[in-house]
Amino acid sequence: MARYRGLTLRVLGKSAAALGPGKAELVERIAQTGSISAAAREMGMSYRRAWQLVEALNRAFREPVVATAIGGTRGGGARVTPFGGRLVARFRAMEDIEEAFHMLHQERYSHSTRKATEIVNFRLSTFGSVPKPEIAARQPSGGSPADALVEQRPVYFDGAFVETGIYQRHRLPVGFAFEGPAILEEMGATTVVTPGYDARVDPHGNIVLARH
Repeated sequence: MARYRGLTLRVLGKSAAALGPGKAELVERIAQTGSISAAAREMGMSYRRAWQLVEALNRAFREPVVATAIGGTRGGGARVTPFGGRLVARFRAMEDIEEAFHMLHQERYSHSTRKATEIVNFRLSTFGSVPKPEIAARQPSGGSPADALVEQRPVYFDGAFVETGIYQRHRLPVGFAFEGPAILEEMGATTVVTPGYDARVDPHGNIVLARH
């Protein structure tokens, strides 16, 4: 049941590999046969070795991967727990991700070493319909444009210096409208209102520009 030649994926625990291809295959065969001994025979390993691997799996995780029953009217047996089934399914999905990476690397760069692969980050895009949020209007500050004006200085526009107002953006009152040129300064950005544009502060504090 080996999936990919030259590709080995292991989930590491604190001191050893908690889950690898061999253990994943053993769990899958136990799920198929309902028996640790039958799964061991199919894989060509001793019952003792298979039992040791099952015990190691159950110790490595908070929930048991394989549950066993000894004796009884049905003669005992083993079953893969719901947690164990999800664990192996996710392990196989991770193998698919890694194989897809190597195939894409081969396609784009004409080689793939298939050495150890590190997943640095995941990117997820989702689409859905959500209620449109209601954004509260900004409360009037009570200030005036004069409070926001830092200075007037010449600024170079279209081949000439033009006297330009320099404003602190956070001090601009809601509803304030003005013509360019102007420069609005704030901590994370600078907004340049060039000649030929009108600007106004909307109820949410946005700067709305329009050509006049």
